[in-house]
Formats: sequence, C-alpha cells, structure tokens
Amino acid sequence: GFYLFSSLKSHLQKNGYFANNNIPLPDLRHVLDLVALGTVADVVKLDQNNRILISEGIRRIRAKQCAPGILALLEISKRQAETLQASDLGFSVAPRLNAAGRLSDISRGIKCLLTDDMNDARRYAQELEAFNQKRRIEQERIQLEAEAIVKAQEVSESKFALSLFDPSWHEGIVGIVAGKLKEMHHCPCAVFAKSGDCLKGSIRSIPSVHIKDLLDLVDRQNPGLILKFGGHAMAAGLSIKPEDFWHFKRAFSKAIKQHLDAKIPTVELLTDGEPEAFDISLDNAQLLADSGPWGQGFEEPIFYGNFEIVEQRVVGEKHLKCRLKLMGDTRIHDAIAFFQAPLDTKQVTVAYKLSINTWRGATNLQLMVEQISASE
Repeated sequence: GFYLFSSLKSHLQKNGYFANNNIPLPDLRHVLDLVALGTVADVVKLDQNNRILISEGIRRIRAKQCAPGILALLEISKRQAETLQASDLGFSVAPRLNAAGRLSDISRGIKCLLTDDMNDARRYAQELEAFNQKRRIEQERIQLEAEAIVKAQEVSESKFALSLFDPSWHEGIVGIVAGKLKEMHHCPCAVFAKSGDCLKGSIRSIPSVHIKDLLDLVDRQNPGLILKFGGHAMAAGLSIKPEDFWHFKRAFSKAIKQHLDAKIPTVELLTDGEPEAFDISLDNAQLLADSGPWGQGFEEPIFYGNFEIVEQRVVGEKHLKCRLKLMGDTRIHDAIAFFQAPLDTKQVTVAYKLSINTWRGATNLQLMVEQISASE
C-alpha cells in the first residue's frame, strides 16, 4: 500500500497535479508509523525494504512523531515509546486494535489511529483495552473447553489433526485458539464457531503441511463439503454446513495423515548455538535490540544452554518467572517463560532470547524462554 501511494504521488507530481491545483506536496514520512504497525501486526515477511520502512516508522514513534492513537495504546499497555521495539507493536498494540474487530466493530480501532487529539486517542484506547480484556477472558474460556474436548478424544484422533466446534464459541476468537492449540499439539488445528446458518472455521498449520493446498485436496475429494475457503501455507479460513462438521473432521484428518505418510510430525526448534557464559550479557542484549527490527523471515536469534533453576514462581497469567544459573558459571540470570508450568527438576535445557527488562528505573538482562525442559 505504501509503495502504491508513493508511486501515485510521483506520477501526480510529474504530471503537475499538485502544482496546478495549489496542493502541498504530500510527505509520506508522516504515515511510516502506520506502515510499521501494519507490517508487524500482519506478520509480513521482513525483506530488506520492509525492514527499512519499519525501522523508520519505529524511529518516528520513538520521537513521538506519530499518530496519538499509537502513543495512547503504548501508554495503556505500559510500554515506553522511547524504547519501542517491533515486538511491542506485535504483542501490545496490535492485539488491542484487533480486539474490537474480533468482538464488535473494528471502527473503534480505526478512529483511534486517525484522531489527531490525544484526549480522544486515550478515550479510544480505553475502549480498546476493555475489548481486549473481554477477548482474553473469552479466549481463555474457549481454550479450556477446547482442551477438554481434545482430552476426551482418543489419542489417535489428535495425532495428525484437530477439528473442534462448540456453538457457544465466538467466531472472532477461534483463530487465536487454533494457533494456541497448534503450538501445544504440533499438528494442524481447525476451530469452528457458529455464524448464521454456517460454521466458520479458522485453521492454523505446521511447516510440513501447506494448509491451503490441503484444503484444495479435501475440496476435490469431497465436492460440496466446503462451501468456501481461502488462505495460505500456514493459515486458512473456511465455511461448512453445521451438519457436515463430522464429515469434514474425518476428511481433514485423513488428508493430513496421507500427506504426512502416517508419520507423526516432529517438533524442531532451530537455535543459533550455545554462547559462552560471558556472551550472556546486557551489552549483547542491547546490541541485538539495536540490530532489529526482527520478525517474520528475519527472526531474532535464539540460543540454548544447560542451566540450573535457582528459583521459580508463577506470575500473572500462568507465566513462569525464574532465576537461572548457567552450568559452570556463578552468575544468576532472570528469566521468564510464558504459559509455562513450574518444573519439578533443577537441571534444565533452555532455548532463549536475550532481552532487556526495565522496571522502576532499573535496566537488567532478562532471558526470554522459548523452550525449557529437563536436561537429559
């Protein structure tokens, strides 16, 4: 979209449109904050051009040369504009913008981004925060109910694919739940909700299953089963008749099992190696932060190592806050693992990112745990 407007501006300028109509030449730098937000929120692949646009957008937000709505959303999510990272846009701003559209009307999010008045922006941000809180409560309920359905199924049913439905589930939230279930069970997951006379489903897939191509196959093998569908390699949406849910469930699982040659998909986490003890430092965390933006197609480095758990406790929404000591080293590092239960072992292997945690004016190194398990 940005490049289209840039090209259009050049074309109109070349043909004298602005000069002939006494219109000031548009400065597209003023929309780079929105370009950065949209690119990160939509998980667009970060090629060289996109990284430049995001970097410039983040620079403008840090300087507070941006939409008041972005500042208001950062404020309400307790993020500092001056130290903004791309991940803050993806994990703090975007969910609040999307919450209104998931539960009600997306126009509130649009109004928040378009207003020039900071007071109005804060008011819209408060509304979006309320929607986000409702979304989180509803998401947790649906996820718990979905997990109960999975546990009640035969183990063989959930090895290759999951298809779940309940008439009380909200169609704006089933996509998030499908993503969470996919991460937990390491297989493609389809979660459906009632939508008028149909069931609308969201599917999240794994790297070894191109889900759009697989739905093409299911559609060809079962004419009329899928009313409509669309998507890409890792995610898709579809509509089916309520009475066809069990037919779809069987066809979907069968197609994936055949595609995988009846081999249960394995989970692989690629890392950038095991750093030396002295490399695990605040300076290197800052160096990596300054080397961003990181994101889809340009992933932030992940490291691994063997640690001893010195202390662990559950905080917030089922997150594990712990203090870790690298084996053979004396220093102790703060770490956090999201949605992780306490471990009953002291010796663990950890995959992690180096991050910076600022709290009450103090800045410290924090390990962001991607995966943690008992050492072999």
